[in-house]
Amino acid sequence: MKDYFVQQLSRQFPEYGYAAGQVIWALLSVAILFGFVVVSAIFFVWLERKVSGRIQDRLGPTRVGGKFGWLQTVADGVKLLCKEDSIPGNADHFLFRLAPYIALAGSFVAFLALPFGNGLVAQELNVAVFFMLAVMSSEIFGVILAGYGSGSKWSLFGGIR
Repeated sequence: MKDYFVQQLSRQFPEYGYAAGQVIWALLSVAILFGFVVVSAIFFVWLERKVSGRIQDRLGPTRVGGKFGWLQTVADGVKLLCKEDSIPGNADHFLFRLAPYIALAGSFVAFLALPFGNGLVAQELNVAVFFMLAVMSSEIFGVILAGYGSGSKWSLFGGIR
């Protein structure tokens, strides 16, 4: 599918050539993967809130927030975006801000080798399972780096734990 798309794009725009088709295919793949990750995250947060709300007998996630409680997840997302970003006083600001990006990259890059169907994969690899395991295991570096970057030994112990 990738080769077909790139060839068709090269025929329609011959002045840009094959490399432009590769770049457009890569950007399209990233956009689709990012959309899938965002939608699945929203769904799983909603599902977790429904289950925990049912177990704890809380009204919010089970009965409030529109049909089936979808607006609770949207309200959580808006609240998360509007929260004040606070950094501890003794923290290393660069490392403390870098840690979430490392954790996100570890979970996002794993989707590159995950096949969604026959021929529907962002990057075909012979060692895709090992690649996914290696990339997903790098998420822990973000957690440890956040604990280390906070400047507190207790946060570091919590990150290592």
